[in-house]
Amino acid sequence: AFTLEDIKKVKEQVSPKILAFERKKSSENSFRVDERVWEYRGLKQQEADEKNAIIEREVKQQVDNLRVKAEKEGHEEGIQKGREELIALEKESFDKNIQQFEEFLHHLMTVETRLLEKKMDNFKKLIFGYFINTM
Repeated sequence: AFTLEDIKKVKEQVSPKILAFERKKSSENSFRVDERVWEYRGLKQQEADEKNAIIEREVKQQVDNLRVKAEKEGHEEGIQKGREELIALEKESFDKNIQQFEEFLHHLMTVETRLLEKKMDNFKKLIFGYFINTM
């Protein structure tokens, strides 16, 4: 005769592989195991553990996918931001150089105007001096 101790020992000796096999065969053969037996044998707990493991793997996979996507988007955003900053700096430098060039041209035109005015004054003095000396 079996005692409760004997049944407890058998339960402790049952491996997860045997439990998985029992669950698979009962499902394949549409064999309904009594809820109390299902729970006592550990089939219910194993089924719940497997479902939780599947959910955990799926969540981990989705988190990994989101992390990769976020890293990629962050990298692309960083490149774009860096490009925009570089363009802004280059435009600022270009605008500054154009302004300096315009100032230089203005200075040259001012110098040219003064030189022309001075040459015109010298020419007038020369002509005026010539007429004064010839008269």
